[in-house]
Amino acid sequence: MLTSLVQLFTRGLFGPIFEREVRVVGRRKSTYWVRGAYVLGLAALATLVYFVITADLRFGTSSRAEALLTLQSFAPALAAFYIWFQFLALCFVSSTLTAGTICDERRKGSFSALLTTPLTLSQILLGKLAGRLTQTFILLAAGLPLLLATRVFGGVSVQFIAAAFAITASVALLHASVAITASCRMRTATAASSSGLLVGILWCLLPLIASLIAAILRFNTVSQHLLTASPYVALGLETAASFGVIGPQGKLFPWYFGCWYALAGALLFLLTALFRLRHIARLAGEPSAAPQRRKAKPGKHRTAQHTGSMVSNNPVLWRELRQPLFFKPWYPWAGTLLIAGVLGFGFYHTSWADTNTVIFVSVIGLLLWGFQSAVIATGSIAGERESRSLEVLLTTPMTARSIIRAKWLGALRKIIPAPLFLFVFLLICGPLSAKLNWVLLPHLALLTVPPAALFCAIGLWLSVVCRRAVTSSTINILIALGLWAALPMLGAAIAAITGSALQAQTQKWTFYPLLLINPAPMCLTAFNGAQEQIWSGPGIPRYQSFYPFTLYSFTVASICYAAGYSLLTAIALWGASRALARRTNRAV
Repeated sequence: MLTSLVQLFTRGLFGPIFEREVRVVGRRKSTYWVRGAYVLGLAALATLVYFVITADLRFGTSSRAEALLTLQSFAPALAAFYIWFQFLALCFVSSTLTAGTICDERRKGSFSALLTTPLTLSQILLGKLAGRLTQTFILLAAGLPLLLATRVFGGVSVQFIAAAFAITASVALLHASVAITASCRMRTATAASSSGLLVGILWCLLPLIASLIAAILRFNTVSQHLLTASPYVALGLETAASFGVIGPQGKLFPWYFGCWYALAGALLFLLTALFRLRHIARLAGEPSAAPQRRKAKPGKHRTAQHTGSMVSNNPVLWRELRQPLFFKPWYPWAGTLLIAGVLGFGFYHTSWADTNTVIFVSVIGLLLWGFQSAVIATGSIAGERESRSLEVLLTTPMTARSIIRAKWLGALRKIIPAPLFLFVFLLICGPLSAKLNWVLLPHLALLTVPPAALFCAIGLWLSVVCRRAVTSSTINILIALGLWAALPMLGAAIAAITGSALQAQTQKWTFYPLLLINPAPMCLTAFNGAQEQIWSGPGIPRYQSFYPFTLYSFTVASICYAAGYSLLTAIALWGASRALARRTNRAV
């Protein structure tokens, strides 16, 4: 029995499906671009960290002993930056690469051909998973020589490198398993990719949530045990141990407890994917029955003439505004009950009126909303092309601008639930609880809605240009990270490299303007300035952050910020319309 199980597992991992996936995915041009960009990004990160850490050596008067100590601190800092960058990047890459394994086969109609082969469903599932994970592990191994080279400076142990690589590999396997499970349920690869990433993050955060609940209930020992089961905490403890912040006694459990937790989650999701795949195969083998017409409810009947006039005005917008917001109708009710239960539990046991708690929950909600905005529109045109329904769409007499506008409004409609939940939460925990001033709400609307609209428009443009929806969503997320994370880091690095004499002027002209276009520091400034104790004091409320704003200057800056993003949104929509008109040979 054990021998047959081992043979089934090895044949599933390294069977014909595995060979096909490795050859097809490995020969794509996008694969070479991703590998090259990944290695260049790691090299650029190492160079940037090196120049920032050694700035005092080049501009200061340090002795040789101090210079040696500084270079020894360079290796742990570079290793930590590199490991966390690789951890976050591979979580996203593993979800993206595995998201289209099943749903693409079903959409192309080739999944039925796979069922005619002597391969079992387990071999098909494991072969596709192993084939896509091979590309992820190639990226994982690509940066290993660079990380091992940092040991020349000292301060980085082999145990830390091995633990970080093991945690990264296990979490990448978890995200790939969640994505392939979502690929068995979702219709598009973009939805499966986002679901795989978010559900994988939630699975890794479950020990933290359970630890918080146990700490609230005064079960401190259980709380500490649950806390160390999270892969995020395991990697964080190993990073802190590499810097000497904590010793071996500060870690309750070894790092491989986080690996075992991630592997258990991967096994659970793979079993779920196998169960779902059997359901799909059973439906594919059954003859399709004739669809039964639903009886029209009283009061819901519409004449054909009225419906036809509504559709003929803008058929694409008519269809987009009638698309379901959720995959299942019970999802919003279950999510509302879950959020209400968590908030009620927090109100009952702790002081949720604390401003820091409200800011933390709001920042998490804004990050999820930003991720949703970056991926929601990337499958609009590319998804139509992949499902071969773009030709039907192009038979309408609509212009390219009308199609793009309708798709963009449909994408904005799909991201409404997230800010609506956040608005209700802030309204309850902010102005109604007398802890945050009401001016926070219009400020946040000015700071968050225009960037969301912009990246919906950029995602739509990329959906026209790129062939695959996953490619367009990846590029859109990279643009957001480059604009909001890479540019401020580059500005801070330039300010540090120029030395202490020019550092203040460099920050004034490089770093601070980059923060003004970043919604993260602007939203934090809005939260800090809207605290009630600031408004209750004498004088005009001051929004102290990276720049000394007042209420009026911050409001003007927020309006200019929103106007700039709105202008960029109009340019992106114009570019998407021109690209669609050029590729389909129709009027703009």
